[in-house]
Amino acid sequence: MQVLFVHETPGFQGGAERWVYQVAQGLGARHGFECHLASTQGSGRESTRFTRIFTTAHHVRCASDWERITDDLQPDLLCVGNLGSEDFQAVARIPVPCVRIVHDHSLSCLSSKRLYTWTGKVCNRTLGPGCW
Repeated sequence: MQVLFVHETPGFQGGAERWVYQVAQGLGARHGFECHLASTQGSGRESTRFTRIFTTAHHVRCASDWERITDDLQPDLLCVGNLGSEDFQAVARIPVPCVRIVHDHSLSCLSSKRLYTWTGKVCNRTLGPGCW
């Protein structure tokens, strides 16, 4: 099975990147799995060590690169992590099964922290007009 991990940063920046690395490392160690990486940033912290576990690593410079990469690799599955909206829209149009991994609160909170600005306490509100 060919899995294409789609993420912004090819390096050890934070928890999301560590998750991508550990899952790809685990899958890649199993018989029948081949893991590839496509990232929108050229490099990240220790990017050489990070990308070493992938069969191939691709730097996506523009939205049209997504189609070219998936045509070349013919992945069975896309595993999509952190990604800017333009790239996410381009990836969403690719006719390959896709799993979206949500690593933070950026889809459900304007500040992406789920904390009240003034007090720092956890916010349990539903995203809405009160968030402005």
